[in-house]
Order: sequence, then C-alpha cells, then structure tokens
Amino acid sequence: MTQLNWTVIKVPDANLILPDCVAISVGVSENRWIPHVLGSEVENIEQVLLPISTNQLLVGRRDLNRRVEFEKFNRFAAACSAEFFVSPINTAAIASYVADIGKESKQNILSIARNSVEQLGKTSCLESTIEIPGEIKVTSANIQDKTGISFPVSFPDSVDRESAEKIASVIEAIVCELAKIMPLNRIESVVFTANCPEIIQTIDKRFLISQLLEPIEEEHSVGLATAHVMIIDEKVMSSIISSSWLGQALLNPENEDLFQTALHVLVTLLAGISFIELVDTTLPDSLIKPLEDRWSGILFKHIYNACSSYFCARTSAGCKPNKEDWYRDQVIIAFRHAKEVIPNARLSYRHDGDLDSFLEFAIKNIGDALSCAASLIGHCDGLGKSFFGDEEQVTKILDELGLKKWIYVYQRDLEKIFSKQGKWTDISELTALNIHVERLLWQFSVFPWLMDTGQIKVEIPLAVDMEDLQKTA
Repeated sequence: MTQLNWTVIKVPDANLILPDCVAISVGVSENRWIPHVLGSEVENIEQVLLPISTNQLLVGRRDLNRRVEFEKFNRFAAACSAEFFVSPINTAAIASYVADIGKESKQNILSIARNSVEQLGKTSCLESTIEIPGEIKVTSANIQDKTGISFPVSFPDSVDRESAEKIASVIEAIVCELAKIMPLNRIESVVFTANCPEIIQTIDKRFLISQLLEPIEEEHSVGLATAHVMIIDEKVMSSIISSSWLGQALLNPENEDLFQTALHVLVTLLAGISFIELVDTTLPDSLIKPLEDRWSGILFKHIYNACSSYFCARTSAGCKPNKEDWYRDQVIIAFRHAKEVIPNARLSYRHDGDLDSFLEFAIKNIGDALSCAASLIGHCDGLGKSFFGDEEQVTKILDELGLKKWIYVYQRDLEKIFSKQGKWTDISELTALNIHVERLLWQFSVFPWLMDTGQIKVEIPLAVDMEDLQKTA
C-alpha cells in the first residue's frame, strides 16, 4: 500500500455509505471495483477507496492524474458488500442500493477460479511426488506462506500428473481466496478419486468423530463429494473426498454449468470445514463432548447440521446462483416425506410402545427437513432473494403443516447465528435453536417438556390417532 499516494478528499453532500468490506479496490486495467479484502495483488490496484465519514473519502492512488469517480462510489460500494452497508440516512436513493449488495463480492470466487485456470502453465508453484504406485500427491510450495495452511491434494487413480498439478493449482487459488474471509486451518487433505466409497473405507476409523459431527456431503450423495471429520492430535480436522470428474470440471470454465457445479461443491465443503473450526475454536470441546442435558444433546446434533447447512449455502451462493430451485425441491421433498412417515411411525408406536425408537425416527426426519430448509434460506439470504421465490409448492407444504409463519422465525434465528460467527460465548447460543426441532414435533402432536426432576416427559395425545386405531382394532 506504500506504493499508492494517499490523501483525504472531501465530497460535499455525497452521503457516502460504508460497505461491510470497509475498503474498495479499483483495478489498473479493467477499472473493476472489488472488495479490497478480496482484492488483487498490489501491482494490479490503481486506487483504494475507504469512506471515513459521509462526505470524506480516504483515497490511495497510483496515478494522481486519474480521476476518482465519486458519483459511482455508493453503487459500487453496495455491490462490493457481502451482506450489508451502513448509512446515516435512509433516502430512496440509498434504499435503491440494497438490490446491488453482493453483486461483486459474490462473483469473486468464480473469477478467482477462472483466472487460476487461465494462468495455468504460465507459472508453477507446485511440487509433485509419487507417494505410492499409482497415486499422485501434489503439495503447494507457497500456499503455506500465504495463509499458514498446508495440506496435500491426492489423486489415487484416473488422472495424469499434468492434470493433477493443474487441479491442485485451482484448489490452492480457491483456498487462498476463501482463507481471507474465513478460517480454513482444519483441512487434513483433499482427495480426487473415481471410487469415493472405496477410498472412504480406507480412512482410519479410530480417528472418526461419532458423537456429533457427521460427514459433510454435497448433493446428498457420497458419490459426488464428502468431507469426513476426524480427530488428529486432539484437533478436529476434515478430509475432502471428491469424485474425479469434479476436479476435471474445475479445469473447464467454458462449460459454465459443470464449472459452477464443481466450484459450488468445493466451496460448500470448505465452508463446512470452516464452520467446524469456528465452533471448535470459539466453543472448545463442544463438538466432541456430549452435552450434560441428554435431550439437548439429541436435538443439538440436528440443529448443528442445520446451522452448518445455512453457513455453507450462504457462503457458496454466489458460485451457483441458480441452485435455489434445487434447494426448493429438496425442501418440498423433505417436508412431504416427514408429513407422510412420521404419522405412520407414531401409529406404530401405539402398537409397540417403543417411544425411544419413534422419537429417534421423528427427530431424524425433522432434522433432515430443517437442514434442507436452512440450505434454501442460506442460499437465498446470500443472494438477497426470497426463499419462497415463485415456487408455490414450498408455500403449500408449509401451509399444510402450519409452518408458514414459523419459517420466518427460523430464518431470523439462523441469520443471528451466522452474524455472530466466531463470537459466540456459550454453547447455549446454538442450542437455543433446539426449539425449532420441538416446534416441528408439535405439528405431529408430539409435545416434549422438561420436568423439575431434569427428565423429559413426552405427551402424545391418543385422540390424534384414535380414528386409525379404531380401523385396525
């Protein structure tokens, strides 16, 4: 930054806004405005703009003769904001900038990935070694210098060395970029393979976490990509295991749909690993030690997954904006499935009296629905869109279950967890969302409550199943 000429410029009546990225970089060649925290290298920066009041701008310029485009600042500041901007006034003009929030910041990962592909072959910062016959392991020579992060990228099968190095180079660029906005120190390894299930079986089961965390999966299919969570040297770590085609898709930005899909999967998994680190460092041992309250522990497993799903979907939203319809379909499927199977399981409980099995089944299905809803809400929050969209089926299924107004409360609580990421003071801030599992249980006439003795009592009124019981009597 010492290469720039710095000065404070007064801009009367400008009503400058403050973006959440604080400072904005203007490129040398393209005149592109981007968040400075996600900016280019110094040599590619022409100007850095930072508002210090509503009518004063701290400006760093490489060329003192180049004009500062003050009239464009507010709109570009909004576009460079990831989630919000701050303004001391609320006029129609200021309000109009809300629609621009995220337009630049959410496209930056896509641009970084594309640029890294374009740069392949021009420079090389990777070293390759053969670890075992048939396996190529690529390690970065400078990613640790840039971020303090170090992990191998391995290719056990179906890829040549040149492709392996190119894929690893793209992974490096994406991780370096994401590491500027979220912690990524818990990546143990990245593996691209033609046979995910077989590779997963080779993971040392002694290190896998079983109490709370489960594999982070994208597209709900281990066949596509998964991140296995484990404990290594008393640290919660995660290893990404992905299908080979996903790595190849990262090298083909001309196929826009496949490229965005691959990038979205990768960023989703990396965001899940980041969320693990945020929780584990802010609330030590909360991920690996059972909660004292057994009932809270049972529910929290699903709420953790929902919070993680929201974080992942919101973080990766800009990588594949048109994913929202897919998320809506998953919400419809999950809630319709719960609506069908939970009453049937409740009726079975009337006959076998196995309350624990029924609760486990009902809570799992509710947890799946909550995670699907969290993904949809997170994705749409990340894009500044309504999660209902034009899809009437989402409204319909929530109406059928009496949950249309509830979904807004759920959105508010998820956003609250997201906005305090890394600043939580107690696990109770997360377990407070357990009420949403109970809220959905109510819709199936299952009413749990905590007794003075510390035990949980569950009431399931017989009347709700009386008609069906009489039919089978």
